[in-house]
Amino acid sequence: MNKNIYILPVSVTFRNIKYPEKMIKSVEGLERRLKGKKLNISLGKQIHKDNMSNMYEATLDNVKVLVKHTENVLPETPIEFLIMSDAHDTEVRVLNRFESEEHIKTPKIIYNFPKYTTIITEDVRSQGYVSLSEQILNKKLSSTSAVQIGKSLAHLVKISQSLEEFKTNESAHLIYYEHSLEMLVAFPEAIKHYRFLEDQFTQYAEEREEQEKRDRHFVWAESSPNNMFVNKKGEVIFSNFSRGYWGDNQFTLAVFIANIMVFSLLGNIPRAKAIDYIKTCIKAYKDVTEIRDEYVFSQYVGMEILHRSFGKGIRLSSQKEKLFLQKLGLTIVEEKAKTITTLINQFKRIK
Repeated sequence: MNKNIYILPVSVTFRNIKYPEKMIKSVEGLERRLKGKKLNISLGKQIHKDNMSNMYEATLDNVKVLVKHTENVLPETPIEFLIMSDAHDTEVRVLNRFESEEHIKTPKIIYNFPKYTTIITEDVRSQGYVSLSEQILNKKLSSTSAVQIGKSLAHLVKISQSLEEFKTNESAHLIYYEHSLEMLVAFPEAIKHYRFLEDQFTQYAEEREEQEKRDRHFVWAESSPNNMFVNKKGEVIFSNFSRGYWGDNQFTLAVFIANIMVFSLLGNIPRAKAIDYIKTCIKAYKDVTEIRDEYVFSQYVGMEILHRSFGKGIRLSSQKEKLFLQKLGLTIVEEKAKTITTLINQFKRIK
């Protein structure tokens, strides 16, 4: 086993580790640096914050834009790890690559400031797009977006298969460690299954000849409704590629399907509507490219639901909601659905 691919968790006994300090500590400091680049820019309210970056509304020469600033993520618990702000480089590379693609829409980069790990992009909301997650939370999910999202995700996966591998900020093993932790806690005795999924997820082999036989491609790991914008026609724009990595790109669709199931169980999408939406999305995806292994795909969905059930990247208001999500995630992983039809039936019958 190549131990270099694993990231050791932070020990509570080593809290004297000195991590890199933040380069920019406030929105005022960020605005000051951008103005120092001779930009006529004013930053407004923060509209998005995740564990790696902050996104702000802004006006540039009286035009609405978005400013995204990425910082190092410092570990705060024994199960977290240091994530460097190099994620900025991954995002810029992917956005530039997809800009010319016919079947994938992403925000256009207006300015890139690598020194400050900050980009200024167009604000697609001024073009009639709205956040898909906000649409769902307002219980106004339009079924028209299912086809376009399915097709666009499939085209993203197909394009990733032709990309030459470039350096990303995080490895598949690190991403798997993060997303599978809850599954490992729930099934501590199922190490064989855990390692099997790790092998599928990472598509990694130590020997070069063996590696060339694996289905290892660029993966968009943040393919949740939080990072999608849709318009009234159902057209979609994808954003936030900073945590991309190289591995099994079936995970991209699995993350999206898992999130639709989660939103439905939380009461934001009627169950019947969510099932139709998922079926439509998957059919549109399959019209463009295949799902290589439906069993592995279904396990990814269950793993992701367990991951979200503990409140990772989503607001849960009660223990009841957590337990409801955990019940579905545990069912999918434990019953080991062999097909997507079975996966959907598991979702349909959970109570």
